[in-house]
Amino acid sequence: MKHGTTMLSMFAVAWALAMPGWAQVKELPTETTTIAGTIETIDQGKRSMNIKTAEGKWVSVTAPESVTRFSELKVGDKIKATYNNNVVVRMKPPGEASVDTASSGSAMAPTAGGID
Repeated sequence: MKHGTTMLSMFAVAWALAMPGWAQVKELPTETTTIAGTIETIDQGKRSMNIKTAEGKWVSVTAPESVTRFSELKVGDKIKATYNNNVVVRMKPPGEASVDTASSGSAMAPTAGGID
């Protein structure tokens, strides 16, 4: 009986410690955006590119592996793309290393008549 009580107590402590961490993660609503523009820079290895729209806005996108013809894209190509801007926010514990935001990007999916 004592073993069962000890196990139950340990479970309750672990549960109590974990709950505040669960409450600190929030996923913001996904925003789907369609852009059209010219590829200004492209990194085939990272599957990322910078697109300049007709309004002069720069958009950085990263193409998932499902974009099978990504290797055919080149600087100067005019494209139309739909991508999801998904953001997850959480509180970092004190002393945790900084997040590398330079490697993050938006996932891009082709639209009708686009690259597949």
